Amino acid sequence: MTKYLDILFHHLIGFALIMLVLPAGLSVLFIMLFPTAQAGGSLWVTDPAYLGVAATQTSNWNQYLTPAQNASDIMTQIVATEAFQKQVIAKLDSSNVWRSSQERSDTLSAFPTSMKVTVTGSHLVTLTITCPRADLCVQVLQTTISVYKDTLDQQQQQQAKAASGFYTAQLQQAQLALGNDQTALDAYLLRNPSVRLAPPSTKTTDLPSEYVQLSQRVTADQGTIQTLQSKLGDASFNSSAANEVNNSAIRIVDKPTAFPSGLLSSLPKKQLAIAWGGCLGLGLGILLLLGWLDRSAGEPRDLEKALNVAVVAKIPLMKSGTRLQ
Repeated sequence: MTKYLDILFHHLIGFALIMLVLPAGLSVLFIMLFPTAQAGGSLWVTDPAYLGVAATQTSNWNQYLTPAQNASDIMTQIVATEAFQKQVIAKLDSSNVWRSSQERSDTLSAFPTSMKVTVTGSHLVTLTITCPRADLCVQVLQTTISVYKDTLDQQQQQQAKAASGFYTAQLQQAQLALGNDQTALDAYLLRNPSVRLAPPSTKTTDLPSEYVQLSQRVTADQGTIQTLQSKLGDASFNSSAANEVNNSAIRIVDKPTAFPSGLLSSLPKKQLAIAWGGCLGLGLGILLLLGWLDRSAGEPRDLEKALNVAVVAKIPLMKSGTRLQ
């Protein structure tokens, strides 16, 4: 270790040039070649329950999380999907926002990691994104919010459509069962007219068991039909009102705007990390190489190891002008 420190301090200027001056110069170059900017905006999220709509039916929200936490979790997962990113790309392409193919490639490749969704309150969600230009960041963020709300609408409409189809099929089966049970009950009453003439105050235990069973089945079928009709109505409402619910539950309170230039968070971190890491690695590599090539003995144990002879004494270095007594 002492040998490497000696080499480092002996060539201090050279190592400073490689490990400090060179990466600093490359950093300035990368900042000029890879300019970046940031934009941000805020969303105010309201629980759909306050709008008179069941949150679990419209948004698949977790009732134990705040509205902002629910929205952040859903948005983070949606933004990470390839289908969502393709929709954002298609909308940006149609708007002709790119200045070059390289700018498009850099922005889209970094989109999954540069897009940040942060919970800043119980109802407030902050969105930030980093890209090559300030105005481009604003457009990308606006497009992302628009596609996100459209995606929520489509998902909820698809869910409502599937639920509507399911409840419709169940309702048809329940109505068929009611028709069969009602027919069986009417047939029984035709065969047993005395049961029809029984006074309303007659106890159930005094009526024929077959009649009681048929009546109970008809009543149960009617209750099932009412329940399914209510669920079918909710599904139809969710399908038709998905857009209105989303617009009311998720509102833009701070429109996407560009941040002032010069923020540390907007620097090209990847390129800077490569520059500093590469130069530090180069400097350490040269130091290790010089140490391996250096065959001189820096300490007594180096001589003992090389010559297999014990060192009896160590003569200190004498300054120039010192006389021997």
